[in-house]
Amino acid sequence: MSELLRLATGKTARHTLISVVGTVSYGVLILTFIIVATNYLSPEQFGIFSIALTFYNLVPDLFSLGTSQAIVRFVSVYIGTNQPEKGFRFAQLIFLTRLTAAGFIIIGSILLSPLIAQKIYHQPLLAMPLLLAILFAASSLLVDFYQNLLRAYERFTTTAILAVIAGSLKLIALGSLIFFHQVSLLTICLAFF
Repeated sequence: MSELLRLATGKTARHTLISVVGTVSYGVLILTFIIVATNYLSPEQFGIFSIALTFYNLVPDLFSLGTSQAIVRFVSVYIGTNQPEKGFRFAQLIFLTRLTAAGFIIIGSILLSPLIAQKIYHQPLLAMPLLLAILFAASSLLVDFYQNLLRAYERFTTTAILAVIAGSLKLIALGSLIFFHQVSLLTICLAFF
């Protein structure tokens, strides 16, 4: 019983709780953003926003190449075994991989967004939101690197706070758009991405 109590009140339990609270808070903020934003979009615009949002979420997953888990796993192991220089080199390699992937994403988005919008979806209005979504997905790849690096260094509170700040800033941007009567599909995309 004392072992169970020790596990429930230990460092891992605290880190898990902090991560869960940060993730849930961010999720609630994003859900609130989407609910409020969709009230200002027509059904056609909502469909376009949904496609752009899908690309924004899928592109980093496809191009991260499993490095998110590798950062947390291997960098933290090297730090824990008192080999921070190996952890630094490993993180540096992953960063360069992500930076290269972000470059390919940026070039690809400029070249492919209009083609995807017109040839696959037959919706020219999708071109600019899709371009924005994929461009910001490239930056998301780099942000994810730093979030996972913070996790590797066991900075769970910092990671959770940054996630809540990011979600809050998106909502503040949307609120500003509404207040100044500047709500459109593109401005919502800019506020979200």
